[in-house]
Amino acid sequence: MTAAYSAGYGLRSIISRRLGVDSLDIQCSVTMSQRFVQLIVHDADVGGAGLSHAVYQDLEDFLLETRASLDNCVCDGFCEQCLLLPRTPTHIVEGGLLNRFDGLEFLSE
Repeated sequence: MTAAYSAGYGLRSIISRRLGVDSLDIQCSVTMSQRFVQLIVHDADVGGAGLSHAVYQDLEDFLLETRASLDNCVCDGFCEQCLLLPRTPTHIVEGGLLNRFDGLEFLSE
């Protein structure tokens, strides 16, 4: 679960920087089954603002940039440069759900 959350937060960080939007405008939801873990990118607003469509149009580049961001960061696990977003819920941080190494592994599979 940590790997998927970390990948999602890393991706949101890159999306918000690249598209020049607030990180709360785009969400990455994690769903799990016995066979896989899915990371679903979607607009936060009902009806959407077209952000997720822009991501899907260039998904490979967004994923490559996210992997590079997580790989090149020098922090011990997470920081504002790689995973920690403004208004990240306390339960995500204190629950140990952010780790750039786990996120990098998730995105490399």
